[in-house]
Amino acid sequence: MRFASSALSVHRFLVRLANALPVAFLWIFIFGYFFSEGMRVGDALAHTLFLYALSEIITIIAMPIALRYVAGSMLRGVVFGAALLGLTYTYVGALALGLFPHGVAIIGVLFGLYRALYRVPYSVERAAAPPERSHGVSEFALALMPLAAGIALSVGMPFSTLIFLSAILAVMALAPVAMVPTVRDRYSWGYRETFMRFLHESNAPLIYRSVLEGAKGVIFVVLWPLALFLLGVPTPALLGALVSATLLLTLLARSRRALFILELRTDGGSYLDEFTALKEMGASLGRAVVCGAIAVIAVLF
Repeated sequence: MRFASSALSVHRFLVRLANALPVAFLWIFIFGYFFSEGMRVGDALAHTLFLYALSEIITIIAMPIALRYVAGSMLRGVVFGAALLGLTYTYVGALALGLFPHGVAIIGVLFGLYRALYRVPYSVERAAAPPERSHGVSEFALALMPLAAGIALSVGMPFSTLIFLSAILAVMALAPVAMVPTVRDRYSWGYRETFMRFLHESNAPLIYRSVLEGAKGVIFVVLWPLALFLLGVPTPALLGALVSATLLLTLLARSRRALFILELRTDGGSYLDEFTALKEMGASLGRAVVCGAIAVIAVLF
């Protein structure tokens, strides 16, 4: 089990690295896409945030179905989730190259499905819990990825290359999964029951905390980079440095919080039990509401 756990740790780091590398610039690129279509700044910002909100709504809708599907074999979620992440970044890279002049909405759908599907088996991941020092080193390295990406973009690396690198990392993350045994879990709720429990008053404190966590997390990953860009930060290197500095300060203040910000996943991306679905849906709701509200303000003003 320890060997399998170590393989899963390598997989998890590669997936996190794939997400951390473009995190400061992905939604800036989407904003630029809409702006290049002739929209004014407020409309381009609104379309960007509505697209992000769409991805979170897709996650909420698909979560009960996805967990029902992967619970029989948790590796399904790991494999299909990582493959879908690679496909998503490949599509973004192709869009950046102009291969798809239209079709940006697909990005929201793909990201939403990825978040719904990707869940690692907690029993295996727990056995792989690294020493506190090595865990801190990996989080420190991930927090520096926006700076590294910003420097790469500043010296002339095309954005499409950066995104394709993330796609390659996501695909590479599939290799260690071959050494992880099949883990069977249980998701006993049906689709309707999941939403009934989500709305039930007995789960209100859990949902409320999750909504707040999601709302706070999206500030760092989507809103903060966009704000820096719109405020006129002159170079990608400086923008990446500011995002990395924010993550590092968060890491020092509360280490697990920084990892949540980078991944935007509850329970560390693991599947604990049926309540994992409620927490993930609550966090997605919080992120969707914040982005949707700011998008409406951007359209009006």
